[in-house]
Amino acid sequence: MLPNIWPILFVKYRYCQEFIIEKLIPQVDRLPRNTALKIVAHYFLVKATKTLGAICLLSGSGYGEDAQVLARTLFELAVNLAYFVMPDEESEREERAKAFICDDEKQQESKRTEMERLGEDRKCSDWISEMKASTQAMPAQNHSCNAKPRESLQNMVKALGEPYECYWHFLYWSLSKLAHPSGLGSYSYLQSDDESGEIHRALAAGFDFHWRMATAAVSIFGLNSLEEILDDYCRQWVEVTHSPSSKESIQ
Repeated sequence: MLPNIWPILFVKYRYCQEFIIEKLIPQVDRLPRNTALKIVAHYFLVKATKTLGAICLLSGSGYGEDAQVLARTLFELAVNLAYFVMPDEESEREERAKAFICDDEKQQESKRTEMERLGEDRKCSDWISEMKASTQAMPAQNHSCNAKPRESLQNMVKALGEPYECYWHFLYWSLSKLAHPSGLGSYSYLQSDDESGEIHRALAAGFDFHWRMATAAVSIFGLNSLEEILDDYCRQWVEVTHSPSSKESIQ
């Protein structure tokens, strides 16, 4: 039995290709990314769009569990961006986005320290040489990071409240069981009686989280004319997933 094709086609072509890739991202690309928030929002949007495309490919091939694992990634991106834009003060929004960027640089510095220790112990020599070559080819960062420490994902979720808190306690918890070695997660892989349900949950979560990020990006870049279009895609998604014809699987 092949998976329900209509929701997959809607997300992959109507929403992702025709609107996000062909309209939204090109408009964002043409705008200046002169703040930390805009830099992060652009990165999240592009990354999330590729991940949503991968969810569609996996769903179309019947790999619902693995598609849900990718939906977990979209949830984390959606939580971060929602947390960044949560404050009314622009300065606080910028501070939260800077904390994300600085945390990434701190992690890179920590990894360099780990590599030096491995090198001293003469371990992973080939890996270290390859990584050093790749980092030397990258442009140097000419700014210092003085932002406050980045909040944990759980603290972000608590600050945001519903619906993110509900996602965290129920959906994210179950998706984490699929992503990491777990008896609970492994059990779903051994059962094929809910394959269509797994695919539906992956698509529903993937679309929801991506839509929230796209809505935030539109606001961040001042593309207010696209807000109504995004709302219409949300309405179309509800129609596609609840219409009688979309519930029939193709034999």
